[in-house]
Amino acid sequence: MFSGKNLCQTKLPALEKLNTVVGRGNYMGLYGVCLAKGNGAYIEDLDGNKYLDCIAGAASNNLGYSYHQIARAYYETALTIPHTSFSYSPTIYPLELADHLIRITPGNYPKKVLLGLAGSKSCEDALEVIWQYTQKQKIIKFQHSYHGATWLSKSASGFDPPRSKDFCDSNFLTYPYPSNAQLQDEVIRKLETELPRGNVGGVLIEPILTDAGIVLPCPGFFQALREVLDRYDVLLAVDETQSGMGRTGKWWAIDHEKVTPDLVIIGKALASGYAPISALVGKAELIDSLETGKQIGTFLGHPPSAAAANATIKLIEDTNLLDHVEKVGKRLFEELEELVAQFPDILNEVRGRGLLLGLEIDIAKNTQACKIFAMRCVEKGVYFGYYGVNQDVLRIAPPLTITDEDAEIIVSTIREVTTELRGGFLPKATVEKADQFAIGLVMCKQAK
Repeated sequence: MFSGKNLCQTKLPALEKLNTVVGRGNYMGLYGVCLAKGNGAYIEDLDGNKYLDCIAGAASNNLGYSYHQIARAYYETALTIPHTSFSYSPTIYPLELADHLIRITPGNYPKKVLLGLAGSKSCEDALEVIWQYTQKQKIIKFQHSYHGATWLSKSASGFDPPRSKDFCDSNFLTYPYPSNAQLQDEVIRKLETELPRGNVGGVLIEPILTDAGIVLPCPGFFQALREVLDRYDVLLAVDETQSGMGRTGKWWAIDHEKVTPDLVIIGKALASGYAPISALVGKAELIDSLETGKQIGTFLGHPPSAAAANATIKLIEDTNLLDHVEKVGKRLFEELEELVAQFPDILNEVRGRGLLLGLEIDIAKNTQACKIFAMRCVEKGVYFGYYGVNQDVLRIAPPLTITDEDAEIIVSTIREVTTELRGGFLPKATVEKADQFAIGLVMCKQAK
């Protein structure tokens, strides 16, 4: 029923226009697909091909498509008061959102919120808070993390920053992500050496390394991290831009680690993709360390966007969606584990929590194997992403509302494609399409 077999046909004029009118810095491209509409957990391209969406607008469309409650909240608020410039005259909608975020983020201490437009902006806010509050120069980040595409967030991600006499990239110290016991010990050992010098203000970390291929921290790492940071009065900022808003079966991925951060960065799915909006939530004294009016922006606290975010939080709570994510995510993970055991020559490992999963494809014999694998899945009607430092991880991040039947489609499609690869039955046209259209996420491969 859902097929992408006519992939890359009549939409070619749209792709040609893209290359003509939009700068190449805005586009990577997974499959050469231009999307037209969505419904439920499914999307449709300009050619009429339908796909089960397993990328959810880069983990933004957590509730899928055609949620009238959220669209209506935005629409009705836009009719009432589309914009005010919050910095001059706020409305009630972002104030209600701040209340909700204070309630659902970890920590029983007094908290405040800084409103933003995207995770990149809220990440920058977190960095500025750390520097201002602690008056310390250094911030520790982790290799292959992704924290955004603005100036400071690019630097935190390890990409080359714009060069300026006013900024020195040496403000960041880069440690390996603690994905196993050996790396955990290395990180803690580095911290015990660096922190006594008194020049580190904070640690910025993803609770799950997302774009680098859904990499989980070693069990117990965050407890060890929190303990050493507390001894030296160093702040902990967690970037939940991709892992938050229920994607792992809890509101925040850090909730699985049983530690309380000082700052939480929120973006992407805050309004379920219906509006661009983000936030930084943290201890009140940290947030208020920034001067009055120094974190303003014309569209911060945009009333319709805040209303859409409020509606998103209400829907997640009213439908007990977190329980659903935990249940369907567990089933999906277990069935993918069975496929890994069945096809160890093609599938290396499945990782993740809830509905933030990564399936590592063996690229030892062909570095493009994951892209080709994903392209074949799209031809069969399932739209995955492919991520990782080596672009070898199939990312499975569908809307949180997928059904058991949708989960079975995901598993059966992966099984079919794996069987084709093992038997040498993969169509030549699939490889050609992958060569032509599959660009994928550009990762920073070197730590700063």
